[in-house]
Amino acid sequence: MKTNLNKVYGNMPNKRKINLGLVDNLQFSISDLSEEVGNLAYLVNDVWYDKYNELLKLYYELMTDFGDAKTVAITRSQVDDEIDTLMDIQDAAFDLGVDTDKVYPDLVEHNKYMVEVLGLFDQFEALQETIRRFPN
Repeated sequence: MKTNLNKVYGNMPNKRKINLGLVDNLQFSISDLSEEVGNLAYLVNDVWYDKYNELLKLYYELMTDFGDAKTVAITRSQVDDEIDTLMDIQDAAFDLGVDTDKVYPDLVEHNKYMVEVLGLFDQFEALQETIRRFPN
């Protein structure tokens, strides 16, 4: 912000030259500062609180769903036990010389679901860990 020193000097009563160049060293105009105050006030007072409240709301929703395994109806150990039982059925049918479909017609599909549940458990547990470590 450059000033017209000659104009300022002309209005001085004793016409002595003094160092008014310090005014020229100012980096910001009143207009610049006013604009920046408005921008920062908006960010601090509006954007931050709105976005932070949204973030907290989503975080609490995720914690409700992923922070506690109670949202899952069955446990990993139950699935492991179920897979073991399916294997026992298959082994027993083989030992008897009977086709597995005769003993339990849905064995293959049942086992497929158990394997899928195990894979989803892995993903679910990884997401639980992610939400527990949030925001780190």
